[in-house]
Amino acid sequence: MIDELPWLLERIEFPETTHARAVLSAIGGRGERTYTGILQTLNGAISPATLDRALSLLSQKRVLAADEPLSTKRATRDRRWRVSDPALRFWLAIVEPALADVDRGRPDLASARFDTG
Repeated sequence: MIDELPWLLERIEFPETTHARAVLSAIGGRGERTYTGILQTLNGAISPATLDRALSLLSQKRVLAADEPLSTKRATRDRRWRVSDPALRFWLAIVEPALADVDRGRPDLASARFDTG
């Protein structure tokens, strides 16, 4: 049940048409922070316009934060995205990838991933 909780909360807040889950996985799970990196990680699964809408929605809901450089000349181009909540960031980066190992009866692999992460 614990591994279903984030999915349940997310489906209530973000419909599948927003592609919020894919964007969150790219940012929190895979560590991509730039717009281009996020788009490349998604391998053409969504268009740039869809990514713009997803980033906008996730930032409005305060799930994502955009860090911008101090200079304001090219702020939109140099923006770096991150998951705002540290617990969600931990879940996406460490716990969620380890769930398959735990389900297969290999918690040692999950523990090793945690130790190196």
